Amino acid sequence: SHNSQVIHSGINTSEYLYFRKEEWLAPEHNLEFLYAGNLGHHKGIHTAIQAFNILISQFHEPGFRMVIAGEGHPDYENELQSLIHSLSLENQVSLIGKVDRKEMPQLLRQFDVLLIPSECEDALPRIVQEAMMTGMVVIGSDRGGIPEMVIHGNTGLIFKSGDPYDLAAQINLLINDRSLANALAANGQQRAISEFSIDI
Repeated sequence: SHNSQVIHSGINTSEYLYFRKEEWLAPEHNLEFLYAGNLGHHKGIHTAIQAFNILISQFHEPGFRMVIAGEGHPDYENELQSLIHSLSLENQVSLIGKVDRKEMPQLLRQFDVLLIPSECEDALPRIVQEAMMTGMVVIGSDRGGIPEMVIHGNTGLIFKSGDPYDLAAQINLLINDRSLANALAANGQQRAISEFSIDI
């Protein structure tokens, strides 16, 4: 009903809220990307790896690092490792396995951009709220509840699910426009504070 009110699940502000230094997205800083969550084909992590290959081969942007945190089906993990190897991305992309829940706030602070390349109808990934709270830029697919939180060009960037070219273009935008990156991070964090904090 149009009178219904959506109440998002809350996250612990004191645990996740993090204000980054002004210069954290300076042009000379190579962006660091994170995927954290379940490793399954429906999560679209292969699309992110393909996007980074496009970034190097077509946009000539080698200056980045991506870390994939989580675990899932061994066959898919092997598929991701094979893809990384076949595209010669071993220096840029690495799988680090499962990260303990209590270590997540600290992990998020070490990265600039959270990637949510889902190819399924994810409801409202909690990691998006947590990343916004720590001041990360979020790039997500146009599936499920992701566009509800990540408003393209305002609180983050949205790309067409399963389209590595579109994702590469959005990443390239961030690499080349750090004032945009800073604005997206600030807006996302403000939205997280006003809508996703446990107090609210």
